[in-house]
Amino acid sequence: CVLQGDGTGHGLGVGGVGACLVERNVIRGYWVGGSFGAEVQAHVVNNVVEDCTSVGLSVGTARIVVSGNVIRRCGIGITVSSRDLATVRANSVSDVGGRGLYVFGEVVEVVGNIVAGCGGEGIKVVGSEGATVTVAENTSALNGEKRRGTYICAACFLPLFTSVHKFDSGEGWPSFTQPIEGRNA
Repeated sequence: CVLQGDGTGHGLGVGGVGACLVERNVIRGYWVGGSFGAEVQAHVVNNVVEDCTSVGLSVGTARIVVSGNVIRRCGIGITVSSRDLATVRANSVSDVGGRGLYVFGEVVEVVGNIVAGCGGEGIKVVGSEGATVTVAENTSALNGEKRRGTYICAACFLPLFTSVHKFDSGEGWPSFTQPIEGRNA
């Protein structure tokens, strides 16, 4: 399916169904490239989304797989919100004005995504309280962060660490020698 828009509306939208598979579409020139929500699961794979003024792909449901998609020149690349399991892998996001990839869920796996040329954070992964989050090493924008300040939780906004205790462990993730007050982290 090839969809060409005029900068308004949704290119492709699916909602209110038990499950959806959105595969091998080309979506260009909409306000939102694709918006998908299903009661049980959504698989959004191998789509190309270009030149959308707001979000390239937005997916929200219980179980989500977002894989092999190419997003170019959109306001925001991909947003994923899962009540259960979110697997986001092997997507390519480039030249977006804001965040490249945002993932929220109970169990989150974000691996092998390529994010380049973003006006905002490249990849942001947030787990709800008690969540299991797996993110590939060397993908966090915080790795190279050198400014002085306090690092807070992106989900609950509690202070976690100070820059005074940050160090480069060489492992590919931001590392700290101790948390603030020892109870929030």
